[in-house]
Amino acid sequence: MARLGVVAGSGLEGLLGGDRLRLRTPYGQVEALKASLRGREVLVVPRHGFEHTVPPHKVNYRANLYAMREVGV
Repeated sequence: MARLGVVAGSGLEGLLGGDRLRLRTPYGQVEALKASLRGREVLVVPRHGFEHTVPPHKVNYRANLYAMREVGV
């Protein structure tokens, strides 16, 4: 099965149970959720953070994409 990655808006990470991760990248730290959905491993990156504290103009898209690549998404 393929590993899936989702850069989510608000609330998607709340629908899935899983383990919270902090991933270090050259562009900064990324918070993510490692979960399972219908037998597939899914990495969910809430682009505004788990607490919704990152404003849209400060979303670190480089770090998000790098982190996904590093875990095999």
